[in-house]
Amino acid sequence: GLRSGVADLGELAITEILSSEPETLVVLVDSTQGKLAVTITVDPVEPHVIVGLRAEPGELPDAPTTWAGVEEALANAGATFEYTAVEVADDGSQRVIQASPGTGSVPLGSSFKIYVLGALVQAIERGEIVWDDQLTITDELKSLPSGELQDRPSGSTLTVQEAAEKMIQISDNTATDLLIDRLGRNRVEAILPTMGMGGESQRRTLPFITTLELFTLKWGIDADELQQYVVADLDQRREMLTALAGRRPDVARFDPQVPLANDTVEWFATPNEIVTAHVWLDGYRQRPGFEPLAGILGSNPGVPLDESVWTDVGFKGGSEPGVVFLGHLLHRTDGRRFAVVVSATDPSGAVDELQAVVAAQGAIGLMATEP
Repeated sequence: GLRSGVADLGELAITEILSSEPETLVVLVDSTQGKLAVTITVDPVEPHVIVGLRAEPGELPDAPTTWAGVEEALANAGATFEYTAVEVADDGSQRVIQASPGTGSVPLGSSFKIYVLGALVQAIERGEIVWDDQLTITDELKSLPSGELQDRPSGSTLTVQEAAEKMIQISDNTATDLLIDRLGRNRVEAILPTMGMGGESQRRTLPFITTLELFTLKWGIDADELQQYVVADLDQRREMLTALAGRRPDVARFDPQVPLANDTVEWFATPNEIVTAHVWLDGYRQRPGFEPLAGILGSNPGVPLDESVWTDVGFKGGSEPGVVFLGHLLHRTDGRRFAVVVSATDPSGAVDELQAVVAAQGAIGLMATEP
């Protein structure tokens, strides 16, 4: 299957090693379809099988240099789009530099995981959890990719810090569900207003589902059951989630080109609410005891960044069929902070993730020169 999938790429030749870590290798590859950036991830546990293989365009199209160009790229990405670009003051207030009109909350994909991280930070602050606490992988908590932990044997352990790193850096779904299980759904739900999520977004998000629950609701039950969940009130939804325990999604039903209930069964927020959530997390990064946060939030910037302009970044993106969401909080060399959030959604078809990435890169470039 792998060989047939890459047959159209012709003879592949590695031209450059972009990064090399003990568990992850990123190389630039020449193919008949142009340059590709190929990421290979192996399980750190012997026999070190390949648990992740991803190919992306090795060279992005030129980023737009005007706000009109940013909007054009987003319009090309999906049926509807939202974006905001703001400067964040020391007190957390936001000065809007450019933004779409806004129509309310939008689906986040895996960007919701910053709220799980927020609940973890709060629990650590209260002394209820420490970074070195151990989590145990079980069959019940194994989710589906993205990620790698689902391939580790049940009974394997990792620290809370390792789970947080994998949740944000490679969007590991099993790591996310392990943390939600350790924290408790109620704690994650309680952090939402603290991190700035408004009433409409909470209404659409609650109950705060795990990644496995999302997969099961969409691809593990029939259409009638899914519709029952969509129209149910909050208490009824909680009862349905309890009844779903032990059921698994049918991965054969998943089609990355076909969105399913991405406007009803998801996690939701407005772009400005995501900015506020990132600012809330940013407030902890320099505090004693929260040193891991800088690496957790900053190791995967999502788009290429000019390191001579940006000294630090917090990023989390997300996607599912018909959804792409990118959220950045950036520190500029002059000490000022800026945030860029872009969203593209299509309830009927796939979203062009590359166009969304180019739009975000263009907006960040415009922030680099904001007077």
